[in-house]
Amino acid sequence: MSENTPRRFWVALYGAAAGLFALMDWSARSLQSFRGEWGLAVGALVLAAVLILDRTVFAGSWRESIRALGLGAPRAAGMIAASAIGALLIATLPLAALASGTTLSLRADWPWLVPGLLAQAGVAEEVLFRGLVFGRIRHGRPFWRAVALSLPPFALAHAVLLLSMTLPLALASLALSIVITPALCRLYELGGRTIWAPALLHAVVQGALKVADLSGGDATLLPLLWIGACALLPYLAFLWRSSENAAAA
Repeated sequence: MSENTPRRFWVALYGAAAGLFALMDWSARSLQSFRGEWGLAVGALVLAAVLILDRTVFAGSWRESIRALGLGAPRAAGMIAASAIGALLIATLPLAALASGTTLSLRADWPWLVPGLLAQAGVAEEVLFRGLVFGRIRHGRPFWRAVALSLPPFALAHAVLLLSMTLPLALASLALSIVITPALCRLYELGGRTIWAPALLHAVVQGALKVADLSGGDATLLPLLWIGACALLPYLAFLWRSSENAAAA
């Protein structure tokens, strides 16, 4: 796809992203899946909707859609990078708790929440924003230009946080959605242009505090420290070298 892409492509792509995010947000709210309680259902619904839409609007076959959306087998480099960065992020939580005077403990139901968070915060968001939006834009464009063109839908989708969070946390989370986009796109590339590596890290970023109980201390400071760590550490992905220099193209 060249830079002479017709306007109808952008209307279809950005319109699809808006509609699919609305579906994801509606289903999560309807099922009260705020910590991934019904994340497997939300993830399955969004994945099916993205596949059907991509096949109908952009692809010539189901096989092409599956490949284009990044649903194939990932390369090891991406998964290793995402796992290492995710582990490093989690390791910062005790330090953030100490700095904020907060007591941090795992919720009793955390084993049941993790799969839902992986599906909802990880797979559902990444198949939409990295698989569909970035993946379709990336074809025929340099990495950084594709990142810039894919960023507005991801940032605008996260503007809904202004309706459900305190203003400082909402603004910090919105800024994080912008700042973290290049790193998630880099993981997509490292993983062989598949969604699984960014999905894993995205689930950690969104889900780590959702499987924890916080008590005492500053209720705002710890999440802000977490957002700060999530804005910085994912850029370690740019230190990894893949077997193919795809991200430099």
